[in-house]
Amino acid sequence: MKKIIQLLFVVICQHSFGSDIVSVRPLTNKIIVVHFDDGYVQHHIAGQSYTDDFAVVSPLNTIFAMQLNSYTISSSNDSFYTNPLNPTDIGRKSKGTDYTMDCDSYGYNAFFNNNGCNNIGEDHAKEHWVYLFLPQGLVEGKSYTINTGNLASNGSTFSFTYTTNTIRSEAVHVNQIGYSTNATQKFGYVYSWLGDKGGLNLTQYAGTPFKIVNTQNNTAVFTGTLAFRKNKDNLETGQFSDTPNGNFLGADVYECDFSAFNTVGDYVLAIENIGCSFPFKISCDATREPFITVMQGLYQNRSGIELTGSYTQNRPAPHNVQLTPGFAGRLKYTTTKWCDVSGSDVAVEDKPLWDAGIVGDLTDTWGWYQDAGDWDGYLRHMRIPTYLMFLYENNTDSFADSDIQIPESGNGQPDILDEARWLVRFYKRLKDELVTKGWGTGGVGGSRIMGDLWGTDLFPGDVGRGSWQDNDRTWIVSGEDAFATYWYAATAAHYAFCLQKAGVTDAENINWQQEAIAAYTWAQANSSGNPNCHDYSLRDMRMYAAASLYKLTGLQSYNSQFVTDFNATGIANNFVEFFDAKAYGAWQYATLPSTITPNSEVLQTILGAVEATADFTLLDYNVGERACRWSGNFFMPMLIGQATSPLVVEGTMAYLILKNSNPSKAAQYKERLYTTSDYFLGNNPLNMTYITGLGDRSPTGIFHFDSWYSSSGGVRKGVVPYGAWRSDFNGVFGWWRYEWPAKTTYPSYESFPGHERWFDQRTSPLGCEFTVDQTNLLSAFTFGSLLCNSQPVLANNSFETKKETLFAYPNPSKKDITISGEKLENQLIKASTLLGQSIQIEMIN
Repeated sequence: MKKIIQLLFVVICQHSFGSDIVSVRPLTNKIIVVHFDDGYVQHHIAGQSYTDDFAVVSPLNTIFAMQLNSYTISSSNDSFYTNPLNPTDIGRKSKGTDYTMDCDSYGYNAFFNNNGCNNIGEDHAKEHWVYLFLPQGLVEGKSYTINTGNLASNGSTFSFTYTTNTIRSEAVHVNQIGYSTNATQKFGYVYSWLGDKGGLNLTQYAGTPFKIVNTQNNTAVFTGTLAFRKNKDNLETGQFSDTPNGNFLGADVYECDFSAFNTVGDYVLAIENIGCSFPFKISCDATREPFITVMQGLYQNRSGIELTGSYTQNRPAPHNVQLTPGFAGRLKYTTTKWCDVSGSDVAVEDKPLWDAGIVGDLTDTWGWYQDAGDWDGYLRHMRIPTYLMFLYENNTDSFADSDIQIPESGNGQPDILDEARWLVRFYKRLKDELVTKGWGTGGVGGSRIMGDLWGTDLFPGDVGRGSWQDNDRTWIVSGEDAFATYWYAATAAHYAFCLQKAGVTDAENINWQQEAIAAYTWAQANSSGNPNCHDYSLRDMRMYAAASLYKLTGLQSYNSQFVTDFNATGIANNFVEFFDAKAYGAWQYATLPSTITPNSEVLQTILGAVEATADFTLLDYNVGERACRWSGNFFMPMLIGQATSPLVVEGTMAYLILKNSNPSKAAQYKERLYTTSDYFLGNNPLNMTYITGLGDRSPTGIFHFDSWYSSSGGVRKGVVPYGAWRSDFNGVFGWWRYEWPAKTTYPSYESFPGHERWFDQRTSPLGCEFTVDQTNLLSAFTFGSLLCNSQPVLANNSFETKKETLFAYPNPSKKDITISGEKLENQLIKASTLLGQSIQIEMIN
């Protein structure tokens, strides 16, 4: 059942079985929005078939809902509305927001003009937003009552007092988590798409005063005026057909610039004659809560261990022969290499080849990452240790032990390195077992781990289950290959370097340098054959490994190999080339310590290419183009997180690389990273943080079996979904298709601006699934790059600081803390939780 929350000025405490009014609130002083909810879907749970979903709905009568005389507006203290008046115009936006997995029959579907599911009964629940245009504007401080007659089952009169400091408008968009004091630009935006009424016309509001209001005392602390930013036809993508007019918002955008305001506190943005925003913070460490949340989401996708803790759904250990009941004898090793099969994912025609290579059961191998809503592993997951280690070594002072709160917290090394170690440790565990059993010679397998060709993710009868219950089919681990082994060598060396930088030793006393050298040597001797494997180049993997080992050891043989490979790429410093695996070795080379001598010509070429790629990603098409100042490849289609995730990893890495050597360019990148983060944390059309469980509004319809079938139910916190997906309207249609909501929308699906097309459609993998490395990881990478530096204090309760801002992780064990320093006089000392909740504030005199 959908949960109805307590609103600022309309409180609805019970959900009845009908079309309920969720809220009545002004959009501006001249438009009121009535938000209807038709019902909900009762989703199947563990032990039930997905066909047991059913919808409990009483649809809104949209004919009556679109009649002016269905509504009246009255007031006890605004004389214009002493006698109840009807609105003068009306508009509507409707869309499905909850879906069953029903498919009563297959055949020709008239709506899609194609084959697909045809359902007799209700298969979804809708929500509606009805826009009432008023005969005269609301007056600040006056009280109003909206009468909706018989449209809703939970009431007919809804009252509020129009105070723009406290009444939130859906037209006002902010980063609802917060803005950093280090951000040189802080913007809120005003815009809204009104369905059949198109974009909100704000012409008459240009020049209207806005203010930043302190929510602790309701006082204005900064003022400015609303200014035009971009029109609704502004081109925001090179994929023009992805969204109407190539614009993701569908409305003219106005902006509130409060960049000059930098006082730490809790605020709302309030605009005269419009309303206010969701609350937000201004603090140095504004991106820490998003970073921690997505990192905890990443941890929760570890396989092979039990999940427990306050922020996670409890889950038994899945796919671990030693811990998972019934899984013994199910995990097989096959000498067939991932590079030998036709499909990079799952191809039925490859099954005989996989089967032919099976040599026996693995008993000590466990601990990969579950990819997403399902549970298999891919070579590309090695991006996780790669990116986390680049983030750590180039922003070291921002991370500490226990700051993420994962099982390894308290072991003396930063939590980010513990998470980076997870997958590297898995590959060592696998490699060692292969050698022990005589199935391997020192190379790394596991480029692909899956059970898809030997059964399904469900019990028989389409009964749902969690990963810990998946114990009745064969799972295979692919054979050792040079691609995975080079990547393992690279990350082992990279991890050894990070341990040195952290000044700690490995928790198990593993010699990671030795591991890296041995793996590199094996890969060198076993690199014959195809130099490409699906999307990967052997040369790119070798470059990353060679550069990592050169960085760690300083041995010229690794330098020579890297330079040879790099020169063979033909990259020039004016080319935009550094994306994904092609960049990893170059990033290592660009961040060599001062004790290691690079090839100066190669280094300059790399730095030029790093900058050119970052310019393309962050600046070239984005600064003047997108109204809300979010960056990313301008030509990226609307898929794989384009609408939900900061896909700016190359720009983020360029900022980290250049912030010391080219601070002016790095400052430009940093500015765009902040405004990009703002967009995905609330400045988007739906006022959402695209991280489950974070902020005042976040996604709830996530395709994730372990969430669905856990004992606690609900949505796992810390997931960044794929989000809105470009349409092609091809293929068979059903609840699994991301265009399935098209039959639920008004106006037409094609008229919805691209970034309005989030439907909480948990049944759709492409729209509402996620992956550990494509969405969560990239969000963590960007948010983590913008953290304030911390000064870790792990065990002491007395310390000296020369910084005006100090962070102590974890909270010291004693209640009393002694602080001494040069810059503490007349300073506020604020004690907070890791997520920024204030505990105590003291002034030092």
